[in-house]
Amino acid sequence: MIISIEAQCNCGSYMGVHCGERSYDGSSGLKGTCDSNIIYQCPAPNVPAQSKGYCSYCAKGGKMGTDYCAIGREGIKI
Repeated sequence: MIISIEAQCNCGSYMGVHCGERSYDGSSGLKGTCDSNIIYQCPAPNVPAQSKGYCSYCAKGGKMGTDYCAIGREGIKI
């Protein structure tokens, strides 16, 4: 059985790169059920989000669309 992570999340009105955990706060760039430690790219509103990779934890950027994967104290900008 193949499960597509991309199908679980949809892009809201904000474009850019978002931590999956943002889908739970109600004001995010993602809608639906997202894995909190996966970083998603939203190329356009109201389309399926694209999974960009699994993170040790997702770090929220200063503004929507600028989140990044974090590993310890190091951040990897995607």
